[in-house]
Amino acid sequence: MRRLLPMSLTLLFACKPGDGDAAKDGADGVAARDAKPEGDTKPAGDAKPEGDAKPEGDAKPQAQPAKPKPDEARDLRRKLLTLLNEGRALTKQEKYEPAMAKYREALAIDASDVAVLGELGWAAYRSGDLELAHRTTVGALKFVREDKQRGMLLYNLGRIEEDRNNAAGAIVHYRDSLAARPGNATVQARLDALVAASATAQPAALADDEYRPLETLAAQLPDLAAACKVVVEARCEDYTMEEGEPCSCEPTLIAAPGADQSWGLLSIHSEGMPSQAAWFPVVQTDKGWTAFAEVLYEYNPGAFGVFEDVVIGASTIEPLLAKGSQLVMHVGKDRMDRDMGLNEIEMENYRATVVCARDENRAYCTRALVETYSYRREIEFPEEEASGEFEDIDHEGVPTSSVLEAAFELVEGALVIKWTSVEGGYDRTGPHVVVPGWVLAAGRYPLEKLLGL
Repeated sequence: MRRLLPMSLTLLFACKPGDGDAAKDGADGVAARDAKPEGDTKPAGDAKPEGDAKPEGDAKPQAQPAKPKPDEARDLRRKLLTLLNEGRALTKQEKYEPAMAKYREALAIDASDVAVLGELGWAAYRSGDLELAHRTTVGALKFVREDKQRGMLLYNLGRIEEDRNNAAGAIVHYRDSLAARPGNATVQARLDALVAASATAQPAALADDEYRPLETLAAQLPDLAAACKVVVEARCEDYTMEEGEPCSCEPTLIAAPGADQSWGLLSIHSEGMPSQAAWFPVVQTDKGWTAFAEVLYEYNPGAFGVFEDVVIGASTIEPLLAKGSQLVMHVGKDRMDRDMGLNEIEMENYRATVVCARDENRAYCTRALVETYSYRREIEFPEEEASGEFEDIDHEGVPTSSVLEAAFELVEGALVIKWTSVEGGYDRTGPHVVVPGWVLAAGRYPLEKLLGL
């Protein structure tokens, strides 16, 4: 029996939620306000897990920008909200180009604001610019923390994929949207229509999200340089803010298990601002290399107190199934957002496990399966509150925190999950997306199904 204990929680700092209400498209449309998680318990532990290593060859840690004065921060926040509301008004008038100009001005103030990114994505969609709509909606999903808003953004992404004539991708997004917002009639109706019209759709299998493996980007690639080319072509638009902005990829493995250089992670990095990066499993078989979708990403706008730092642990090769060996990787991220205009700080962290397997011809990987996740929001400088600097700010619901912590066990060809700590309003009864991994309910899951064997 092989037991994989969860790594200790570290501070993972989150970007701030968006403000204001959603633009609507009939019964749906992007949600623009990120509600605070319920509860007020403290996250379990803050120690950095032993054995975690920085990705080799990555960029140096970014210097933290100076903290603006409270009145300056409040002025910037008011300006952002004014631009956001002006953009919404223009969107409702179907004046999409000037609306998008307002949203871009707002992003110059805070490049990680969920509301602005989501509204820009919706305006771009309505204008017919599907490439911009996809890129900015994916960007908003990187920072969303509230299920209702996540569900609306996923719905928007489904609409974008429908217009791209990608019914299979739209079906996936609509199902994810319903997982975040069960019972939404608008999403269900579009999903049902697509499933009914698609000759290749398999409703029963796709509905069982617990067994959806990690997406394969390409197989039978001749070398890591070809794998780099594939992941850049497939995913660069998700990690850039401007059309045509380049990404770079070094054909060098990260998190390879010791001397075995036949599987591990590749990374891509955007070459513009804000700084973004993502990590992709790659596995070599007798037929060549297989590249998979990302299991980890990092976003550093270089402003407004937002910082992200990925953590990649040591990988191991283990006999988890009757045939062959499997690669077990540990990934995670630490994030922080200082909301200067409110004198509040958000902190978030998670750790996840990824398992890959291979035979002579094919390779397989699980999604990032979340073991620990924590979130908290609190007043950063109580002494400034006492001085009256923020007397006009309502800190309703602050402090708040949420915690998930599981015992993972890979034994007898299955993943056994037992949630040992669930605090702050979480209901772990089914699959659930968190930044960017999957949380599964307590239970026993055949590893072959999680891998897609």
